Amino acid sequence: MVAYIAWLLPFEKVLHWLSGIRGPSEAISPWLWKSAEKGLWDTAKLSKQLALVTGAQIGVQLTVSSYRHVAIEMGRRIKGLIVQQVELEAAVADSDDEAADPLTGEAH
Repeated sequence: MVAYIAWLLPFEKVLHWLSGIRGPSEAISPWLWKSAEKGLWDTAKLSKQLALVTGAQIGVQLTVSSYRHVAIEMGRRIKGLIVQQVELEAAVADSDDEAADPLTGEAH
């Protein structure tokens, strides 16, 4: 659910903005599969529309299944970056007079 709120809702708004397609009303905005014209979508409809928009905008046609894989990997990478940042901050806090390289976290 956190990924939906953090990534999918903003991603949806960007796709609508880039494509010029009117977004859904606020009444159905919490739903993942929806249309401003026809309400909630089934999986086949979502896959078709997602493939059209992502194919035109990013050059890769993502269906629901492929988007799930992309979203999971994005989550893993973001989690990895957060872990690296926390480790770097801990290393800097632990070093008294040593400076840490901001990219590697190694002490100088």
